Amino acid sequence: METPFDYDEGVGAIRGSKRFVVTGFLQICLGVVSLTAGLVSGLLNWHPNYQGIELFDRLFVGVWAGLFFIVTGGVGVLRFRKPRGVPLTYLVLSILAAILPFLGILVTALSLLLSTLGPMTDTSLRNVNLIVNISLILIFLLEFIISLVASIFACSSIATRTRGL
Repeated sequence: METPFDYDEGVGAIRGSKRFVVTGFLQICLGVVSLTAGLVSGLLNWHPNYQGIELFDRLFVGVWAGLFFIVTGGVGVLRFRKPRGVPLTYLVLSILAAILPFLGILVTALSLLLSTLGPMTDTSLRNVNLIVNISLILIFLLEFIISLVASIFACSSIATRTRGL
């Protein structure tokens, strides 16, 4: 009986283009969660009782990062359908998707710090903002790990193909 993954002999590593599907699917899922959390965070900052620093708070960094993660994951899933030419594109996008979380963490942490220091009359709004922004930071950390693994898979696929193996 065939399993959904191919395994190397005794190593247990996922081979072939199915590893691109796994990492691509994870990137799409995290992209959707990031997009949702970014929308909630951005819309919370438009609340009349919120008095944070508008430059950082209204960037919707989670939305932009989520869209990029969804596109990158889509290219990874596309790799399963079109094995030629996609690994290089997926490699470049995965490297960019591994860099992007650091910018997201920086902007989200600055937004979180400045909103915590600033006056806010509604403490429940502050708590929700805190939870959403910490969630975004955790999502960015997970996306960094998955993008790093995806770029390693893409790089190994390109290296194997160019050696003629």
